[in-house]
Amino acid sequence: HALLQLTYRLKANVKVIPGPSSITAAISACPFNLSSFVFVGFLPTKQALRQKKLHDYLNLKSPLIILETPYRRQQLLECLKTVPKLKKRNLFLALDITGMREAYHLGSLTHLINSTQDIPKCNFVLIIDSGH
Repeated sequence: HALLQLTYRLKANVKVIPGPSSITAAISACPFNLSSFVFVGFLPTKQALRQKKLHDYLNLKSPLIILETPYRRQQLLECLKTVPKLKKRNLFLALDITGMREAYHLGSLTHLINSTQDIPKCNFVLIIDSGH
């Protein structure tokens, strides 16, 4: 992950060779230490339950891998703003992996919201760093 950290600091492009799933592709492009992580999958759609689950998962202090449908990307990111523990964590958003609009965004939640709000709906994987 050290090479990927340098790559993102230099703002160089990262390109993933297609594999069996978007999750493994996102992991291979992510600069976080993912020697262990928690696969969250899809969170509940109801806001209150979603927030509770997020709080529970963040207590584990492990990197989290979250999937969501393309049309709920911004809703998920906005929901994350209500979780105070995320202020100290970096996030990695892999968009449209191996697609025409493939892109990777790394940084704070505010940065991700601002840098992706105008990007059309597409498949994505969100990885939240452990905060360590």
